[in-house]
Amino acid sequence: MTRKTGILTHVVLFGCLIIMVCSMLFFSLTVKADTGPHPSVIVYFENLSENICYATLLSEESSIGPFHSYRGTEDSRLSFVDDYEWYETPADFEIDIWQAFIDYQDTDGFHFLQYWINLKKSERIEWKYWAPNRFKILLYYPESNNYVVSGIIERYAYDSYFTVNMAETELTLSSNKGHSVTYLSSIEKTYPYPWGKEMISLFARICITIVLEAAVALIFRLYQKRTLLIVVLANIVTQVLLNVALNVYVFWSNTYKFIAFYLLIEVGVFLAEAILYSLSINKYAGLSHTTWFYFAYAFVANATSFLIGLVFAYVFPGAFWSVVE
Repeated sequence: MTRKTGILTHVVLFGCLIIMVCSMLFFSLTVKADTGPHPSVIVYFENLSENICYATLLSEESSIGPFHSYRGTEDSRLSFVDDYEWYETPADFEIDIWQAFIDYQDTDGFHFLQYWINLKKSERIEWKYWAPNRFKILLYYPESNNYVVSGIIERYAYDSYFTVNMAETELTLSSNKGHSVTYLSSIEKTYPYPWGKEMISLFARICITIVLEAAVALIFRLYQKRTLLIVVLANIVTQVLLNVALNVYVFWSNTYKFIAFYLLIEVGVFLAEAILYSLSINKYAGLSHTTWFYFAYAFVANATSFLIGLVFAYVFPGAFWSVVE
């Protein structure tokens, strides 16, 4: 092994070590404490009447995170204004409304976890912390002393969105401890994810990455047309796969570990490109560089695009981080 090859080897191995250590640190920090986000459910309501209405989600489980059902003791009664001020629209602790939800007996045994929203203040339920996986939507109208309840619903993603059109509610009445109950049937899954914006930002990221890595290729004296064509095609493929992986990850998981996942994917992109260059450029461009030369180029090119990408992301966050908004 020549001295030049030995230096390139140490550069590549040191860079890989730094990235892997950073990734491990991110993962270890996220699992040590319950400080990150948790699955959420947001339910939007359309065509609500003028009547005062309160809403909650009934959970299949009697306790989730800080939420739990009322067990008949004073210490099991929750007041969200005093104890859970991080909610954007905290429920007023109105004892009559709380008692009405407590009195409701669900036919499937689902539980009221003592969190509710006044839909006159906000036409949606935002359960952004420890949302139940299987739940029912329950509405209560204090003026008529009536309930409206849905069937069993399941979260379909880490952040699940639903829309309820009250104008299309099926008016099937029954009784629950002397109260009339209307069954809610018009519930649709909605997907308010910025896919159009993501496609535009993806195109911008691919273009910037190609320009940067092509510039690094020129520094490495890789200026043959076939070489640059291989670099361009490799970056188009890896950037598309990278962004698909990131979007899928965010859809099914939270953004708290996003950076760690992003770093691991970048390591995979670096290795894939390095292997591709070492196998193809000499063959199709008529060059005779060593494998470690292409590994060094791939490392420098990806590190350059990653670091400059962070700068662009800071300056133009909407173009680079729409995937995690």
